Amino acid sequence: MGEQRGFSLVEVLLTVLVLCVAGFASYTVWSNNQDDSVKTEEILLQEQQSAEPNIEVSIDEDVDNMQKNRVYEVEINSLVTLEDTKKLPEYTPVSFKQYIAELLRNNTPKDDGCISSYSIVLISNFNINGGASSNLASPAGEEGEDLACGSGAPLMWVLNPDSSWEEISRNGTLCRSEGNGLVYEEFAAECFDGEEFIKNPNGSVLEAIY
Repeated sequence: MGEQRGFSLVEVLLTVLVLCVAGFASYTVWSNNQDDSVKTEEILLQEQQSAEPNIEVSIDEDVDNMQKNRVYEVEINSLVTLEDTKKLPEYTPVSFKQYIAELLRNNTPKDDGCISSYSIVLISNFNINGGASSNLASPAGEEGEDLACGSGAPLMWVLNPDSSWEEISRNGTLCRSEGNGLVYEEFAAECFDGEEFIKNPNGSVLEAIY
């Protein structure tokens, strides 16, 4: 009887020991899997972050799609129809694209058969230099070139503080538009202040902020 109780106790102890070993092994495997899962998620997150482009936003960045206050020299001619707005480069301010699109939407031939044609040579987010001419709506040249109806006029478009664009002449350029938009020195070295022509007092467009 004593031997049977002894064997029973040993069997119970062995069973408990086996269960403890099995439980510890199971916990170790589970813990390792959890650690591997966390490490895998961290690695994937790091790879995702390193793959994402580093985009810095400057306070000088123009909300209209200009990257920064810059001046771009361009050669854009024959802006006549709404379709021609596709000639404008991507860095053209969106507000100016909308302005010129409305201008061209209403651009129809006059009684003499002539229609306005616009050009652009200098772009910034505050001033844009260009010009306008009047050409036959249906070119009659031997090679289909536009035939001028009259002489062209140099123009500038100025962004006003209320975000509207205003057209002014570059023949005797004013220092500011009627809507109080400034003309900057890159676009007119001298300007008319209402009394006389003076050196442009408005500074560089590169430092302009509205």
